[in-house]
Amino acid sequence: METSQLLEQAIESKDRLTVVYLGGSQPGSVREIAPISIKNGKVRAKCYSSNAIKTFMVAKMQIMDSEGVLTKTNFEIPLQLPAFKNVAEFYEHSYKKLAKLNLHIEVTQDSISLHKLFKNGKPRKGSELSLAYEEFTYDTEIDLAGNIIQSEPRKKVRPWTVRAKGKDTTTLGKLDKAAAKFLLLATSKN
Repeated sequence: METSQLLEQAIESKDRLTVVYLGGSQPGSVREIAPISIKNGKVRAKCYSSNAIKTFMVAKMQIMDSEGVLTKTNFEIPLQLPAFKNVAEFYEHSYKKLAKLNLHIEVTQDSISLHKLFKNGKPRKGSELSLAYEEFTYDTEIDLAGNIIQSEPRKKVRPWTVRAKGKDTTTLGKLDKAAAKFLLLATSKN
């Protein structure tokens, strides 16, 4: 039976499932979950490992039966990279792969972006893919009078941001995981 069918059955019967989740901060970890709902390839479930309600990607999930047999998935565990001190160090490590892409590369200590080129060889302003460190976030509210109120800045828990044209923006807590996502997206574009 497919993963999504097993999840739907567990929702109806309110059963717990033992799963191997190939995403998240600990790819390949075994978790016990109680599925609540499933929609658009995502399942909302109580995770007993963290004692929290979480959202999991169905494609990154394998369900374990009583004999330890897993459902199949086409998802592969992400590329594991070393811990980098900064983006420039990641760039040095990945230069050969990125140079093959025939894109303009802009690098700073805290960001890297890939840009298509115009016919004259000059880079476009908007990036195809970027990785950046964004340390702070702000909440913006509008009061009853229509005034915009911006809260005090607070540190992000997941300060590394990966943006790609036509893809959802991803935020990650560690540079090595963000760099792996960036490299995966960069090499899958060509």
